[in-house]
Amino acid sequence: MRAVVVDKFGDESVLNVKEIDAPKPGPSQILVSVKAAGINPVDTYIRSGNYLPSRLPKLPYTPGGDVCGVIEAVGENVGSEFKVGDKVYSLLITASGAYAEKATVEETFTVKLHQGLSFEEGSALGVPYFTAFRALRTIGQAVKGEKVLVHGASGGVGQEIACIQIGKHLGLEVIGTAGSENGAALVEAQGVTCYRHDDPDYLQKMKTSEGGFDLIVEMLANKNLENDLTMLNVGSGRVMIVGCRGEITINPRLLMGPETQIRGIGLTAFWDFNKKDEAMLETIKCLDEMASKNLVKPILGKSYSLDEAKTAHAEIINNSYGSSYGKNFFKIDN
Repeated sequence: MRAVVVDKFGDESVLNVKEIDAPKPGPSQILVSVKAAGINPVDTYIRSGNYLPSRLPKLPYTPGGDVCGVIEAVGENVGSEFKVGDKVYSLLITASGAYAEKATVEETFTVKLHQGLSFEEGSALGVPYFTAFRALRTIGQAVKGEKVLVHGASGGVGQEIACIQIGKHLGLEVIGTAGSENGAALVEAQGVTCYRHDDPDYLQKMKTSEGGFDLIVEMLANKNLENDLTMLNVGSGRVMIVGCRGEITINPRLLMGPETQIRGIGLTAFWDFNKKDEAMLETIKCLDEMASKNLVKPILGKSYSLDEAKTAHAEIINNSYGSSYGKNFFKIDN
């Protein structure tokens, strides 16, 4: 099969397409014929080697975790829920890597594709929607009626739009921001108010019009966190950090008086590799409910072939792929 292979850590030039043997599923694994694979900034961090040492893969490896396709084979211990021919997607983790024509996925991290969604849309679910639910409900503990700001609501990974869609489904009052006309149009198309963060006065306008927020889902903490801390309600304010590209210095007094909480959001740190945990099942249930009402609508960005992997990584990390929103993905014809 054809796959993108990394033989050494480095910049995007280390991404090369090679012919390699197709993986075979282990006892608890599923072999997927890949139709689409999502591209995430974390893929570039891992490829560069600038990531948690314990989370770096053994070389050589194939990048990617968001995979969507058709089951081709199942391991001997896989339950009856999954059968050959089922359409499925994975949650961030693949055993063999998503940038390939075939991939093995642990049963624990495999979900049946929700009704009415394409393979391309399925590749945009794992990281964005599961991160969004974790930020809003699992860790953020948002309840119906609370006011939520999605700070950076039109960005290129899809978590932002996922937050808006899930937030509305949960009965939250959601406000978004965007940095371009196209991005603002996308946010407003979700039925929420949007403020342009390329407007130098947008923070003051937001404070005047919206008052305080109970919860802020922050997409770029190194740029926005200190401002976030001035916009939270006293006693109930919390910030969920899902994105950051650098260090930041803040004044702890901004946390002390209002008793503000700041939490980092990850996906896999507390997942049970042997079974779907309660939070994961709650997320899947929420997405099933939303899909049945046509409320799961991933926004797709740019499509690439595997041969364009170098370009795909360069463009997603530099936001230079021609838009400021949507989940980029590899479309794989096999």
